[in-house]
Amino acid sequence: MDNCDVELTRSSWLNSKEMWRKAREVILEGVHKDGTFLDVGCANGILLRDLCIWAQEKGITLIPFGIDISKELVGECKEKIPGFKMNFMVADKYKFKPKRKFTFICTSFDLRGKRGQEKYLKRYLDMLESGGRLILTRYDDQKDEFILLEEYLKQMGPKLDFLFVGSTEVHEITKVFWLEKMMDGKTFCLR
Repeated sequence: MDNCDVELTRSSWLNSKEMWRKAREVILEGVHKDGTFLDVGCANGILLRDLCIWAQEKGITLIPFGIDISKELVGECKEKIPGFKMNFMVADKYKFKPKRKFTFICTSFDLRGKRGQEKYLKRYLDMLESGGRLILTRYDDQKDEFILLEEYLKQMGPKLDFLFVGSTEVHEITKVFWLEKMMDGKTFCLR
């Protein structure tokens, strides 16, 4: 634990700051333009803050928003990203009803409890602006589930009106998928 960053231990990260960036910056592969970025389960805000900084380094401006079930963690998030305190709220990710649409929404996702996953995907796809992207993350080393999840998402695309745009992984610990909301029944131009 000598090499670990004290702040990152609050995000259950027990490795170096360099490894944190390598393992989490991959989320930005799904971010292709400026816009709003909702982190579902934003916890203490460390990841969201860092994503906004890393995006800015690439010339992309993200306006951070976040929800979490924990009042304490949302409070910490507001401290870490003070210029956007009004953009963070205590909310249950299964019941959250925003008053706006978002350019990007990032949430963890797996196939456990698969029965409710279609409804979960639909809920967050409906919160996207036209051409917006839903970024789904997994943090584990379950290679088989990564393959199953990718196939599941490709199959669900036509049913839920989204395009499976891509996926990537880093060191078999971070897996990221991004889905793009279709515009007027047509596939949004990707790049």
